[in-house]
Amino acid sequence: MTTLEKEALDLILISRTRQAEADGKEHQKNSPKLNGNIVFGTFLKEMKGHKAEIANMDFKDAIDLTAQKFSNLGEKFESWADNADDFIHRQMEKGLGYYVNSPYRNQWEGSRDALNNITSGLKIFAIQELQNLKTMDNAKLQEFVNEKKEDLGISNTQTQQNTQAQQPLQQEKQQIHNQIMESKDSRELEQGYLESCKIQVAMTCKARKMFWKQDKTKEQLDREITYNGITGKAYLGANGLIIQMDAARNEYSNPVYLTQKQAQDLCDATLKKDAKGVSIEIQNKQTGETIYPKVYHASQFDNLDTSKLKPKDLGSVEKLRENYNKTPDKIVFKRLEKMGLYENTLKEFQSYLKAQTLGHNFVAEKMQSYNKNYQQNYQQNRQYQPNNQYRNNQYQKNQYQGR
Repeated sequence: MTTLEKEALDLILISRTRQAEADGKEHQKNSPKLNGNIVFGTFLKEMKGHKAEIANMDFKDAIDLTAQKFSNLGEKFESWADNADDFIHRQMEKGLGYYVNSPYRNQWEGSRDALNNITSGLKIFAIQELQNLKTMDNAKLQEFVNEKKEDLGISNTQTQQNTQAQQPLQQEKQQIHNQIMESKDSRELEQGYLESCKIQVAMTCKARKMFWKQDKTKEQLDREITYNGITGKAYLGANGLIIQMDAARNEYSNPVYLTQKQAQDLCDATLKKDAKGVSIEIQNKQTGETIYPKVYHASQFDNLDTSKLKPKDLGSVEKLRENYNKTPDKIVFKRLEKMGLYENTLKEFQSYLKAQTLGHNFVAEKMQSYNKNYQQNYQQNRQYQPNNQYRNNQYQKNQYQGR
């Protein structure tokens, strides 16, 4: 990478960092829920060490890696915006007057709009700016650098001095900021994920697609297991349960899902305008970092070549079941326990997932019979209530007349 090429990339990074700080302040001004400038902190965390990483790379490779970083950030902020939007719609559907007519609504909508602006800036404008660099010769590249410096208010002497003198200070400042934001960032991301899971449960119950309340054979359970179309790997546990809710509500015959990046890498497929995804929780086994990507059903993409998708790998599921069946009592679903579900709902989910994990038939009869008995008792109470009320009224009348 030449000095001119490196300078062009540096200027884009400076521009985006400043924009992220401004966007973060706008989001924080509106957000009623988040403490601290979490947007800017997340941006710094994602871009940490990026300049050093691309320093010795080919120019085009450095552009692609930077674009990927921006895309990852865009997806993260987009998921936050979706969570805010889902919350707004839930409140509006309830018709809560205190919410509809209060500044609280404006705060949530302002937060969502700010996050959408951040997403557009990163996933569209910033990436397009990077891709344009690939087509520039040295003359156009120099022109781009000069214009960018003018826009940012940076002189040539400032660029040279800042690179040498301020680099240690910037690194130290970034490290301190990241340490402050890292724990806060992870907590807020987890809460956003758990909130999105509860939204999925509520929407599925509202649509009356509660598959966990129906008896199912092992074959039916296997057929309804969702999976990743690129790897063929099944989504199990809480992730699989939440994705299956999306599949059940939309009545997808083939529950195949993938991320936006996977679809793009496969065949340049793009998300449909009104596509709705499902947030899942994944832990990187090498780094230990927990991330919350969003997966979409294959039907939510335009130009997706479904012939390139892999079939569901049930062979791997059976191997997992062999191990789980050796110690079935040790199976736990920690993600479910964090969701703050009602006790009966949690038990139903655990029962369903345990049958799926072990490869057993699922019997939901106990839950159904409990509900049936409850309804019968309720109807009986209603049936005898008028007679009881009549006797109470008659007793009061007799007492009044001195009988």
